[in-house]
Amino acid sequence: MKKEQLIAENAKLRKSHEEWVEGDVRRRKEFAKAFNWYLKKLYHGDETEYRTPSWEEIFIEIGSLLHAKGMLSDTRRLEALENSVQELWNEKQDDPTSTPITP
Repeated sequence: MKKEQLIAENAKLRKSHEEWVEGDVRRRKEFAKAFNWYLKKLYHGDETEYRTPSWEEIFIEIGSLLHAKGMLSDTRRLEALENSVQELWNEKQDDPTSTPITP
C-alpha cells in the first residue's frame, strides 16, 4: 500500500470508530433514561441530565428485572392455585351430598 492509501484507510477507520463510540454512548444513555438514572435532577421544566452507565450496570439491572419478573410470575401462579383451591372448597361446602371436610 502507498502512503496515500494508508492515510485514506486510516481516515475511514477513525470515522467508523467515532460513529461506533457515539452510537454506544447514545444507546447507554437511552438505557439511563429507561431506568431513570440521572446525574442530577434539575428544576421543573429543565431537561434532566442522564448519566452514561457502564454496560455492566445495564446488564445487572436487566438481570434484576428478569429475576423480579420471574418472582412475579411465580406469585401469580401461586395466587391462581390458591383461587382454584378456594373455588373447590366453596363447591364442596355448597354440595349437600358431600361429606363434611374441615380446613
